[in-house]
Amino acid sequence: MDEVVEASRRVVGFCRSKGDDGRLAYWLGLYIEEMATNSILHGYENSSRPHIASVRVLYDDGTYTLRIRDNGVRFDPVEWSMINEVDPDNPARGVGIRLVCASATDIGCVRIVDSNYLIINIEEDDGEAGLGF
Repeated sequence: MDEVVEASRRVVGFCRSKGDDGRLAYWLGLYIEEMATNSILHGYENSSRPHIASVRVLYDDGTYTLRIRDNGVRFDPVEWSMINEVDPDNPARGVGIRLVCASATDIGCVRIVDSNYLIINIEEDDGEAGLGF
């Protein structure tokens, strides 16, 4: 998990280098920690193959795009959040996935050649989508 924390830290630094005052950087860091940790904990439970994951972030004209790729089992957090209701006996289950899906400007996941690609977009300040940063 040290690698996840380091990736989060580096993305926060990247956002700050683009002029973010820390609010958006905080959310992108949280997204990485929630989604990459979930991938590591659940994507390789019954697998002996090497774990491969990567995080990339791009910035273009007020929009940050976060891409998380892993070679774990097929998992689409967007689909999961739509079909799984909150468990009254364990309301914290899936709260990270729900938070990310609800607060991103746009989010999607695809499976290509044995890898999951999670793409999350956040606009700096559109006043309507996501958290309105």
